[in-house]
Formats: sequence, C-alpha cells, structure tokens
Amino acid sequence: MKFTLAILALALGLNAFAQETTANVSEGAVTNVSEAPGTTGTNVSEDTGILATLRRSNIGLSIVNEIWSTNQDNSINGFKNKLETVVVYKLSPVDSFKVTAGYSVSDTNTSVALFNPEAPSLRYKRSNILTEDKNLVTFNSELRLYSYPNVLKISKFQTGNTSWRNAFSRKFAPNLKLLGELRWDEYLRTTSKPKVARRKLMVTTDLVYNINDTLTLTPEFSFNSQAGGSGTVNKEYIMFKPMMDYVFNKAFSGQLYWETTPMASRDQNFIAKDFAKNGALGMILTYTIL
Repeated sequence: MKFTLAILALALGLNAFAQETTANVSEGAVTNVSEAPGTTGTNVSEDTGILATLRRSNIGLSIVNEIWSTNQDNSINGFKNKLETVVVYKLSPVDSFKVTAGYSVSDTNTSVALFNPEAPSLRYKRSNILTEDKNLVTFNSELRLYSYPNVLKISKFQTGNTSWRNAFSRKFAPNLKLLGELRWDEYLRTTSKPKVARRKLMVTTDLVYNINDTLTLTPEFSFNSQAGGSGTVNKEYIMFKPMMDYVFNKAFSGQLYWETTPMASRDQNFIAKDFAKNGALGMILTYTIL
C-alpha cells in the first residue's frame, strides 16, 4: 500500500510540474515585445536566454526517476527509487555520446533506508548503420562503459563492466514494430575466482504496439546467460516484462512495467514456482529539459 501511494503521489506531482513548465515555456517563448515610436506594429525578438540557446545546441539533458518494488518470500517488502541525470552530446545526426550518473534509495520492511550512488556510465551510440528503406531493417549499435567506485560496494573484485548492445527493428504496420537486441557484457575483474561473474549474454525481443500518439503497449521477452558468480555455474533464465508507455507532453513521459522470471535453469523446473508473486512492479518517469 505504501509503495502504491508513493507511485501515485510522485506521478501526479511530476505531471503537474511538467505541465506548469510547458505552460511557462509557451508563455515565455515570445519576449521583448516593444513598439517603436511612430510605428503601429510590434518588434518581436526571439528568446536568447541560456536555456533557449542550449536547446538549439547539440546538448541534451533529461532526468529519469525509476521506482520499483522489492520482494521477499513471494511478497512485496519494500521499494527502490533511482534518480538519474542523463547528458547527451550529438556529434552528428547519427553519432552521439551519453553520460549518466545518479543516486538510489532502498527502503524495505526489514532494514533502514539506504542511500547509495549509482554506477556512472559513458556511452557511444551509432544510429542508422542499416536503414529499413534500404536494408529491410534498422540497425543501431551502442557501447557502454560502467565504473564501480568503491563507495558503490557492488563487489570488491569488480571495477566496472563494458556492455555492447546491437539493436534491430522493423515495422510491420504503421502502429506495429518488432525490436530485437543482442547484448554482451564483460565484467572488469581484479580476480579470476569463478565465484565472481565474468560475462553476460542477453537476447531481447519486443513487440511495440502504438495505440495512438501518446499510448504504447510493449510485451518483452529476454533470454539471459551469465558465466560465473555465486554457485560457480552458468545461469540461464528467461524474463518477461510487459510495459505501458504514456507521453504526457513533449517534456514529460512515463512507463509502467511488471517484470518477472518465468523460467530459470537454477530451480530445475520448466516453469519457475511463484514467478508471478516474485515479479517486480515499477514505474519510470522521464523529464526532458533540453
């Protein structure tokens, strides 16, 4: 109940803030209106403020807030809240760099709230390597580098990881698109101990259905294979994640999702027990400033 009320309060507050910001931008788009002596018209000059200048530049800035539930013994026992700043610099229409950094708060029924920084990342993306009109599919590729400072306490034997993500997409109808992504993660380790995760392979498939310009429904399936880690054996599992995205305005959007693991090699069952009860309910709110 506490988790649900927190989500509703945050969504309503950010939506109101985004609408107020958009209204202020619209009202302030035309400034410095003056009438020169002896004239009947007005001289309208464009907004030349710092924010307007940055919006016309190659720099992008957004704030992403993600909240999701945590489970214990087949029931929700708390939540985690992550707030992240994303800065984008476009080198060209198809090349871009991205830097992310943020903090998170974990609050459960069995422990006090924990406030920790998130792993910062540096990303390079190349878009439209292939295009649907010429190659039947659209292909984008992205390389990410994550750093694990000691303060994160993720692992004393890991300093970060690299992630290479190759995404394909194709439209089958004006409002229906199939997405696929091949992801390869390699963990940067300071030891060769088998209990420390070495690498991870992830294959994801999404079916994106646009109901209208503001509402999108997406069921997602992903196959995951991790080498190393606790138990010293490879782990394979399939995750299911239905998502609903809604665009409130040009600056503010949100997503609701539910994520669970219906199949996993570690439990020796074809279908995981209580996978529905062990799912996580989450929400992502994105506010675009630039």
